[in-house]
Amino acid sequence: MVKRLATCLALTGSFLLAACTPSATSETTSPSSPSRTASKTPTSPSPVELAPLTLIASLDEPPLEWTEVTFIPAGSADSEIGFESCSDCVLPVPAALAVSKDGSFWIADPLKQRIAHFSSDGTFLAAIPVDRGPEDVAFVGDRLYVLPEVGGAVILGVKNGRLSKEIVANDEGKRLHVQGLIGGQDKLVTLIAGAESLLGGYWAMATVDPATGQVVPSAGAQVSGSRFMDFAPLVDTPDADYEIRWSDGHETLEQQVVRFQLMKNGRDLRTSVGDTYLRATSSTGFVTLVNLGGRQGLPAGRWFMEVPADGTQPTFERVPQEGFIGHSLRYLAVGDDGTIYWMRLLDDGLHVYQRNGE
Repeated sequence: MVKRLATCLALTGSFLLAACTPSATSETTSPSSPSRTASKTPTSPSPVELAPLTLIASLDEPPLEWTEVTFIPAGSADSEIGFESCSDCVLPVPAALAVSKDGSFWIADPLKQRIAHFSSDGTFLAAIPVDRGPEDVAFVGDRLYVLPEVGGAVILGVKNGRLSKEIVANDEGKRLHVQGLIGGQDKLVTLIAGAESLLGGYWAMATVDPATGQVVPSAGAQVSGSRFMDFAPLVDTPDADYEIRWSDGHETLEQQVVRFQLMKNGRDLRTSVGDTYLRATSSTGFVTLVNLGGRQGLPAGRWFMEVPADGTQPTFERVPQEGFIGHSLRYLAVGDDGTIYWMRLLDDGLHVYQRNGE
């Protein structure tokens, strides 16, 4: 365990930055972030165990097309997104996308050290300066929160278009290492790093009290007022084994083992899964991208996964190639009406897509 944690710590500082290779094949099968195991938060004596589920990722099926709804050009102007294309280098890229109730977009733009606000058609509305980063943004109800840097303890609140509150994530005064934000209806859930003693996992989920910054272990991210969900790899099992858990935020109510199987020409390619975690939630469930590859070294790309809160069959489908945006923290977002958005960075700027069928 000590050796594994040391490796994770070495990776923490760079897991948000994209490897800027100007190619549509920038998807990678190696995890770019620390591994997170299923949390050891308290569980009910006998949670309902649903039948194991195998999700097939077939390379014989072409990626599905998503519908482009917004384009924001790259450049130095306020109305443009911060991005510089280069070969064999690592640069800050738009790191996160959040959607407000009116359908406008808030984008973490670390190259320009700001949160940029654009209308649904890509018109520039405003910008909020951020001294460091920013690396993540998430809505909790109508309130926008900002993570200025990965691994720091500070979370910033936004009110009336300005940074209004600094929250220091802590456990009884001990500052913690925040890796990411996950919004909810009224609960701010964070990913905490180095939380083995406090939360039972290198990455673990915790709710944060906005008034004090005190964290409380959570068995998942909020998908409705009283229902929470989590998605994490199982320990001491094959790499492709994950677990979906439904809870009341503290005790596990239901759990389901999921195995990913990569196939080509009817042949099992012995799937390997890069690290994954909840990217965004809504009142109806959570969405994420699953990074798959064959253990023989065959790159496979990413699959979109949506898991309903009611436990019905997940949606699992191959997404288009990602351009430069492959390692940004939160490039999936869910609108207030349930519409799913994905931001994709190409040479000319930032393209925002909507999942077909929404």
